[in-house]
Amino acid sequence: MMSCLRPCFGRRFKRIVYFMLVFLCMVFVFMRIGTLGRGTNQKDRTTPRDLLQHREHILISSDNATTTILPAKDKSVIYIQEHIDRFTKLLITNRDICSEKQIDLIIYIQSHWINVERRRSLRETWIDNNLFTDVIIKHVFILGKPNNKPDQVKINNENLIHKDIIQGDFIESFQNITLKSIVALNWINKNCRQAKFVAKADDDVFVDVFKVVNTLLPSVQNKTRNIVCSVKENNTSPIVRDTKSKWYIPEYIFPNRTHLPRFCIGYFVLLTSDLVPELAHASQGAQYIPVDDVYLFGFLLQSLNQVGYIDIARNMTIDENFALDTFSKGKHSHLLAAHANKDDYIQKMWTEVLFAQNKDKP
Repeated sequence: MMSCLRPCFGRRFKRIVYFMLVFLCMVFVFMRIGTLGRGTNQKDRTTPRDLLQHREHILISSDNATTTILPAKDKSVIYIQEHIDRFTKLLITNRDICSEKQIDLIIYIQSHWINVERRRSLRETWIDNNLFTDVIIKHVFILGKPNNKPDQVKINNENLIHKDIIQGDFIESFQNITLKSIVALNWINKNCRQAKFVAKADDDVFVDVFKVVNTLLPSVQNKTRNIVCSVKENNTSPIVRDTKSKWYIPEYIFPNRTHLPRFCIGYFVLLTSDLVPELAHASQGAQYIPVDDVYLFGFLLQSLNQVGYIDIARNMTIDENFALDTFSKGKHSHLLAAHANKDDYIQKMWTEVLFAQNKDKP
């Protein structure tokens, strides 16, 4: 019996060893496949901790999911061109807005899709294309998209009436405002390159368009590669690293800095149109910064050569009541633009400007 037990035990042992070797080989193969799929360089991988740290402010929202913009191999750059190409496809294009051969000024207004009344007020006041007979001005509203089809139908109907909406294929959110800048740049570069000047405003801003046409444009008529804005000089604005703030900028953006480089406060900006093709090109594959003023009028602009800045900080205000009083002074008013976030303040400021215009006539 002992002579039979030893061969039997030996065969069983060999089988166990064989199956263990096969199992280990299979585990190795699957681990190898997974490693190849993720990349073999441990430094290039993004850990769950990385995703948790940055997810709040480096997301681009889509219909049913959220695409995370991950750090690229270059530690200081986020390369997201495939995401930008996907989300800046246009749902509404209106390519014929700039059909004239000559356009003096194209104004693009970044607007939340839900702000229908604000857009109505703007169309009835300072962005009315028919205010001037000798200056050709066009405008477009840059919108994201809502979360449901009934609201999209409302936007489509608004556009059927006014034909002045450009809509990107991304959900409205604060972190996606930078995408609106990219949409605007590329749309103007493709469809309105004949414009002499480009202005950007938010939908809660009032602009004295008469002062823009009669004073500001003539002052830059013969200039090239210039931007007119409220300038925040280099190292004067702290970088917000608080993850709870909507102005949060992650550590890998502007590393080793505590303050921002020079940029423009973006609620009203005017630039010579020769900068647009270069800015549009610079946006291709650029680092994505979820604060649009810092991205477009800071980071991208700093990448260009020989740009002239004209600071109009003293000609802008966020004090709405001060603006109402100042606009009423007509030609003695120094203001070009003001925040008008309260109900009816765009209409009130417009009334003051029109009254002052009539009063100043000889």
